[in-house]
Amino acid sequence: MAGAGAYLWEAGEVVTAANLQQYVQDQVVAVYANSTARDAAYGGAGEPTLAEGMLCYLADSDTLQYYSGSSWVNFIVPVTFNAKGDLLTATADNAPTILSLGTNGFVLTVDTSTATGLTWAATAVGGADIIEVQVFS
Repeated sequence: MAGAGAYLWEAGEVVTAANLQQYVQDQVVAVYANSTARDAAYGGAGEPTLAEGMLCYLADSDTLQYYSGSSWVNFIVPVTFNAKGDLLTATADNAPTILSLGTNGFVLTVDTSTATGLTWAATAVGGADIIEVQVFS
C-alpha cells in the first residue's frame, strides 16, 4: 500500500515480505526507460497494481511522474532557458514554455490571442510620465 508512511525499524527486527513491500518497494521512485516500459510493468499476471501516490522517473524525457489514482501525471516538466531574459510561462494547464526577451523599450502585456496569453508591445502613446519625485523625511 503506497503512502503508508515511515516505519521505524528496530535492531534485530525480522523484515516480513509485507513490510518490505509496504514500506520500501511501494514508496520508492521506480526508473523506466520510457512510458511504454512503465506501463508494461503494472497490471499483468504476477505484476504489481498501481496505487495513488506512486512515483516513477522516465529516463527518455527526464520526467518525474506520480500516479493520481487514474493516470500518470508529470510532476516536473523539464524546461531549458536558452538566453538571458527568458521568462517561464505556459500555453495551457501543465504546459510550461519559454517567452523570449522582448525588444528594448517594449513592455510585457496581456494578449489572449497568443499561445501564452502574453506579448511584448511598444509603450502606449499618451501614457503618464513621471516628471519629478519628491521624498519627504
